[in-house]
Amino acid sequence: MRRVAVLLLAATLMSLVTACTAWSNPNKTPSVSLIPPSATPAYGLLLPGAAAAALAELQTKVGDAPILRVTLTAQQATLTYLDIATERPMTLRWENNVIEQLDLGIVWVNQASFKLSDFVLDDLGAMFRAAAEVSGSDINQELQITEYNEARVLMSVTTSPESVPVFFYPNASMVNQLDFTTSGGVKEAIRDSCVTARVLAIGLDQQGFWADIRRDVETIERFIRPAGLPVYSTLRSQSSELTEFDCALADAEVISNLLVRLPAELTGNAQSGIKFGMDTRDDEPAPKLYFTVGFTTMEYEVDGRPVVR
Repeated sequence: MRRVAVLLLAATLMSLVTACTAWSNPNKTPSVSLIPPSATPAYGLLLPGAAAAALAELQTKVGDAPILRVTLTAQQATLTYLDIATERPMTLRWENNVIEQLDLGIVWVNQASFKLSDFVLDDLGAMFRAAAEVSGSDINQELQITEYNEARVLMSVTTSPESVPVFFYPNASMVNQLDFTTSGGVKEAIRDSCVTARVLAIGLDQQGFWADIRRDVETIERFIRPAGLPVYSTLRSQSSELTEFDCALADAEVISNLLVRLPAELTGNAQSGIKFGMDTRDDEPAPKLYFTVGFTTMEYEVDGRPVVR
C-alpha cells in the first residue's frame, strides 16, 4: 500500500501522502542555543548563501534525524524533524542568530523525509524574485520543502495573502507553467509524465497531461502533469489489455498541432474542449492518436496521417 502524508504544500490541489523510512539517533535532543553572530548571516536570509547557512546550523542541532519539513522567509528558517525516541515531529526555528524549539502540534503519519543536501538553496532571494514574477506577488513570501505526493519532496513558494503557488525542483529550477497547444509544452509534459520508457497510454484531459503505467496485472498508476503544477500520481485497481509502447513514439509537434487545429475544424470554434489519447485500443499492433471534440473522435497515425478504415 502507498504511504500517506499530511504535511501539505500551501495552496496545492492535493493532500496525498506516503511513508518515511529514515532513522536517527534517539539520544540526540536539540536545545535552545545562541549561535555566534559570525557563524550565520546577520542581514536576513535573502542574501546569497544566507539561507543555506542558517539551515546548516539547524541541521547541526538535529544530527541524523529524519527531516520532514523546512520553511524559509526573509528572516526565519524552521526545520521540522522526527524525534525517533518519541515518534513525534519537533520543530526548531532560526531567527536573528538564535535557535529555539517550537511546539506546532504537528502529527507524524509516515510522511516522507529528506536530506537538506538534496536541495539547492544557495540564493533564496533569487528564488523569491523568480516566484514573484510568476505569481504576481512578493508579499510575505515563504518557501517550503515538504512532501508533495507519493514520497516526492519539492520546494514551493507561497505568499500571504495567498497567490499562485510556485514550485521548484530540488535543483532550484522552476516547475514551468505549460501550454499544451505548443510543441514545447507537450514535449515537457511527456517528459514529466512518462516516468518509465514504456507506457500503456498517454493522454490529455481536464486534469492535465497523463501517462498510464502498469504496476502489476491488477494495478495501474497514472502520472498526471497539470499545466501549472508538478507531476503527481494516482493508483487504481484495473487490469488492461492494452499493449505497452515506447513513450518516445509520441511526437510533441504532431500532437500539439492537432490539439490546436481540430477544435476549429470540427466545431468552427477554436475554443472548444478537446481530449487526446495515445494507445493500442481495438487490438491495434502499434499505438495511434485519438482526439475527441464533443461527440466526434478522430484517429491518426503517430506521424499525424489520418487513419483510413
